Parts: sequence; structure tokens; C-alpha cells
Amino acid sequence: MSFFTRFLYRFRKHPLLRTVSVAGTAALFVYAFFFLSTSRQRPPVLTEIQPVVGEPGDIITLSGKNFGSKKEPDSYVEIGGGKLTSSSYILWTDTLIKAVLPYNIEDGLVYVSTKNGRSDAEIFANRQTIPVPVTHNPRTALPLIETLSKKPMYVGTLITIKGNHFGTLRGNSRVLFTSGYTAAEQENMLIPCSDFDMDYHFWSDTELQVRIPDGALSGQIYVETPYGKSNGYAYTLAEGAGSKTYSDVRTYSVKLSADISDIQAETNATLTLFIPMPQLTAAQKTLEIIGSNPEPSISNYMNTLIHQVILNEAVGKKLNFSHNFVLSVYRIQSNIQAHKVKAYSEDTKKLYAQYLKNNSLIPSHNQRAKELAVSIVKKEKNPWLQAKLIYEWLTANIAILPNVQADNTDILKTLSAKKADAHDFAVLYTTLLRTAGIPALTNSGILVDSEMHSRNHWWCEFYIEGIGWIPADPALGAGLPYKAFQNHESPADFYFGNLDAQHITFSRGWNNIKPAHITGKKVYRPKSYALQSIWEETTAGAVKYSSYWQDAVVTGVY
Repeated sequence: MSFFTRFLYRFRKHPLLRTVSVAGTAALFVYAFFFLSTSRQRPPVLTEIQPVVGEPGDIITLSGKNFGSKKEPDSYVEIGGGKLTSSSYILWTDTLIKAVLPYNIEDGLVYVSTKNGRSDAEIFANRQTIPVPVTHNPRTALPLIETLSKKPMYVGTLITIKGNHFGTLRGNSRVLFTSGYTAAEQENMLIPCSDFDMDYHFWSDTELQVRIPDGALSGQIYVETPYGKSNGYAYTLAEGAGSKTYSDVRTYSVKLSADISDIQAETNATLTLFIPMPQLTAAQKTLEIIGSNPEPSISNYMNTLIHQVILNEAVGKKLNFSHNFVLSVYRIQSNIQAHKVKAYSEDTKKLYAQYLKNNSLIPSHNQRAKELAVSIVKKEKNPWLQAKLIYEWLTANIAILPNVQADNTDILKTLSAKKADAHDFAVLYTTLLRTAGIPALTNSGILVDSEMHSRNHWWCEFYIEGIGWIPADPALGAGLPYKAFQNHESPADFYFGNLDAQHITFSRGWNNIKPAHITGKKVYRPKSYALQSIWEETTAGAVKYSSYWQDAVVTGVY
């Protein structure tokens, strides 16, 4: 009798054998189904890209596993924050992808994404954006200024500097202007041209075109490159409608801190924190980070410090991120001859057009705001006097609330309520200035009182031709309770055009931060010490976590 015949005989004769056989067969099917299902759900793994440095038109090859046997509608390659289009792909297999790099390819991180998840990243660089190094003799490569354009010079004037060894690309090079009064200050207190104000216009090895930055005074101009600082070249600012002075410097130490806890996450989930940094401005001339724990992943991205956390590796942990800064802040005093203030030139209107527009913070397109601004300024055409009329109307007609209120999605409701906190005061003033055609910013940061207590605060700047950015704090002008280092006989008068050294600036205007991930979930913190669109961002797989951001704390005044 064969083995198969004996098995059939026993299978019919013994119920227990039949039960065991059926159960075993079912278990085998369940196991096979589970194995095939889980193998199909594995996220992609990217092990290598070639080339790591390329340019548009090159074929990039990505090696790894779990890409899928063919490209699905929800599968793609992401390079430098942008997805490759469907026409870019030449080959797609489970372990290999080949694609043509498009004309607009950017440097950055490379990912493979499928319906089962996202791979870890590799780094790609666009060869066309990599500067070619030039060999220099350090003794002869110091920048040299030979001539300066001869024209009346004011803050904001575009000037031409000619000389040698400025470098074919700007990189981290700077043009510096005197920003002090005494001989010692003129040598040591220098202010660079501002990227924020778009002061850099043209850069070559023998010629530069820059705008005289806000905060510059008559004195010396220098060009600073990685090889050193040039000779000083004297310049004199022309007498115009007025000037600003910077005095009574105070040095502060400031601590920022954020905690992350109660983390639940799946594989490959990432949390990105955008921690604001104090700004460098004409009045906030120096900044030093004296301690970071842990060190940031990126040290300066859109005026923030970036921390990235792999959440599934931090489950059950409490994470703390802290930074300590030391910075100097000067008192600003404006000395303006109103009758000499000029209308905005066409060049200024184009340069500062973005500070007249509507954005996520400032509803300057609102018809009610436009009608109110017109009713306040009437036939006045002088920008300085227009700004003063709007300031005086606000401080006289809107009552200041001493405590910060809940976030107000319609800032113009304060006009009906006739009361506002410091944030809404500043946003409303900026809105009315912009509708009147005056470039303006809402600034945010902290206000430090004489007892070293600090709180979140908001104030404004507006631009005047030939003079630069003028400060105004309508909340303090309206009587916000505050213990200043120096009392002012009339706060309403002082805080139009002037600002004490107790305002620490973190944001100048709305900082619309570019996200780290296209599909990331973003967190915004309203009415905080920085005006930025993103504070936290998570990728898919982040189930939950808790975050606690402490307000900025002043730990010392010197």
C-alpha cells in the first residue's frame, strides 16, 4: 500500500487527523497571505544615487529596494523639495529608478515616496550652482577700493564702488558702512548692507553696486571678503530731511526654550522645529549665540534655527531644545524736518512694493481700511505727516488693553470695539499705513522693563525716502502700562519716530517660512514673540506629541 493510500485511509478513519490537517492548511494560507501583504507594505529604502553632483539633462540613477515593480500614480522621486514629473522617468523597478534631471533642478535632499511610505534621504547637488574656486595669493587678494561714485548720498542711494579683488561671486562677502559717531565707534561700529532691504544690487571682481543701508552715517566704507577687509574709503551723507541717532546701548542675554513630550509615532516620522532668532538691524547691531543644546540641524534658515527629530526614535522621551543669545540694542531717535520730506521715488516704490501689499498678517486690501486711511490723512501728501496723523488718530480713538487677547482673525473688528491689545494695535497701524501708500512693517519681539521682566510685544516701522526705517510703537503711545528705564513726559510723542533700547526684535514683518516637506502638517503660534508662518512641522507617521514653547526670557542686562 502506497504512502498516499495509507494517508487517505487514516484521514477518513481518524477525525483528529482530519482536524489537524485542515487547521494546518488554513494556518499555511494565513501565513502566506500575511507574508505577502506585509512584504508589499514595506516602505522604500534608498541606498545610493548616481551621480551625486549633476546638472539638467543628466540621467540620475537611484538604487535600493521596495520601490514597486512599476511606477504607481502615488509613487514619485523628490529632489530639493520638488517632485519629478511623470515624463522624467526612464525606468522604474523594485530596486532601480532612472530619470532625467529637469531644467529647474535644485540642490537638496532626494527621497523616494510610494503608498507605503517615504525613504531616508540622500543628498544631491546641482553642478551649475557650485562656484568654481579661484586660486588667490593671500598677500595680493585683499579687496581694494579705488573709487566711489560721485553723487549726493542718502540712505537708500544706489552707489557704485570700483576696485579689485572683490570676488566674482558675493558668497559671504559684505559691504560695511560707518554707524558710529566717535572716532572709536567709526572704526569699530560698522553696519553691513542688508539682504532684508535688498541693498546688494550687483557684484563682480572689480565693481559693486549697493544701496547705502539703513543706519549708516557719514564715515568710511569697507569691502570685506574671506581674504580680509579692504582699505577704508571716506564718504559723506548729504543733508536731507533729517537723520536718526543711535545711543544708550544695552546688552541683553536672552534664552529660548521648547519641550517635546508624549511622543507616539510610526516609522520614518519627522518633527521639524523652527526656533526664531533675534534680528540684526540698524538698532540691534550685534548678535552672538553663546549656547545651544542640542546643536541645531541648520544654524540659520530664514532667521530661524532648525531642529529635526526622528519621532519614532524618541518615543517615551522628553526632549528639550534651548538657545542662549547675547545681543546689543540701541535707542533710536529721529530728527526729522517734516517740510523737507520727499515723496517716494519710482525706484523706492518698486523696491518696497512688497511692504504695501496685503499678506497673511496685514489686510491692506480691505476697502474699509482704505476709506478710513483716506478720511484720516485727507489731502495731506507728505508721508511723514500722513504717518503721524494715522498714529495720532489710533492712539486717541482706540483704547489699549493691557493683556494680550485671543487671536483676532479680523483685525478690523478692533475699529468697532474701539479697543485693542499691543499686537492688534501694531497690525492695524501697519494696515492703515500701507493703504495710505507708506511702506510699513509690523515688528515682533519682547519688551524688557526696568525690573528685567519681559513680555511679548509688537510695534512698527515705516519707510521715509532718504532717511530709512522710522520706528513707532502705537501701543506704548496709547498708554500701555510699562516700566521704562527712562520715563518720558509724553509717551505718545516719544514713541512716534523714536524707540528706547528695551525692544528686542525677533521679526521684521511677516516671515513666510518655506516648509521642510511638501505634505507636512504645520503648526502656527499666533501672537508670539516672532511673526512666522511655521513653528513646527511633522511628516506622515506622527501619531501625536505635545509641545511647550516658553516665552523668550531675559537672563541678564548689561
